[in-house]
Amino acid sequence: MVHIITSTDTGGAENMLSNLIEGASSRTAHRAVISLLPLGAIAEKINAFGVETLSLNMKSGADALLYLSRLARMLRVLKPDLVHTWMYHANLLGSLAAFLAGRPPVVWGLHHNNLAFSANKKSTLMVAGLCAPISHFPLVKKIISCSQEALATHRKLGYCSPKMQVIPNGFDLNRFKPDPSARQELRICLGLAPDTPIACMVGRWDPQKDPENFIKAVAKAHRESPRSIYLMCGKGFDNKNSQLKSMLRNAGISKKVLLLGKRDDIPFIMAGIDLLVLPSRGEAFPMVMGEAMACGTPCVATDVGDAAYLNGNLGWIIPPRNHEALAKAMVKGLSLGKDQREILGMKLRYRVRMNFSLADTVKKYEALYARI
Repeated sequence: MVHIITSTDTGGAENMLSNLIEGASSRTAHRAVISLLPLGAIAEKINAFGVETLSLNMKSGADALLYLSRLARMLRVLKPDLVHTWMYHANLLGSLAAFLAGRPPVVWGLHHNNLAFSANKKSTLMVAGLCAPISHFPLVKKIISCSQEALATHRKLGYCSPKMQVIPNGFDLNRFKPDPSARQELRICLGLAPDTPIACMVGRWDPQKDPENFIKAVAKAHRESPRSIYLMCGKGFDNKNSQLKSMLRNAGISKKVLLLGKRDDIPFIMAGIDLLVLPSRGEAFPMVMGEAMACGTPCVATDVGDAAYLNGNLGWIIPPRNHEALAKAMVKGLSLGKDQREILGMKLRYRVRMNFSLADTVKKYEALYARI
């Protein structure tokens, strides 16, 4: 099998691909991963599992025919029995390349839900639309959506409904788990008092993740919870982002929000905070939320994608783009006592273990591959 993915930078689909290969019953079944864009951090992890990573090094879509030809040549050399593509651009180019390279069966992966013009690039919307008629081609055997909401969105867009199936993202319960020492250690690392309440947004600088919603909510919440500190963790959430720093200054919360940037110790962060905040405009099946739940960390999330289904009435789900409701929920989450937080944390981890474990997700993918 060969996987084709738009990017191997850090993201939900990219992490799910890496987790799928790591948990595979036979990693040798995964011949290679081809990234359309230059190789990123996830490629290093995949290489460590003994799976080859290759890149088209695409710079823009202007030379799409040239890149399509290169991708087809790669597939002719690799001779896969199955091609699994991840995300719109890979679904489109991967299917066309497979058609030119002997027509191995193709499985698509859908990991996007919000297709609003205000939250997407024009090119993303164009490619998502082009994929709709191609999804009906016989070469495309299955379309795997990571969420029920994403499946419904793409069905309305004209994607081939009989081929569609939901396999939710799975979470590594050995990597993401409660850590009693993380709470104290995190506060020491950040130079905070041992009893400082901490809420954290984990994501990236992207309109879909709606950092502006988080900032507005913090500006309101800190008046009722003045001892709390708020973290922004992920790509673009650092001091190099002048626009972000300006937004924090204008909101008067520069000293209340710590910018951690891109981190390699997310399980430690998740286990050490008091509250995970997902302020997004759009998600399919939010990985960071499931990771926090696996660590026993309560969550506040906007009602996007399958966030409410994932959380299972064990947290606070509020409307997207409503910073006042988000602020109220954050204050409630940060006000939980130690015993309340621990009891809720056990329920959250149990829900992930029973419904969204990585082991179960890998089994579902492998069963699907075997049927094609």
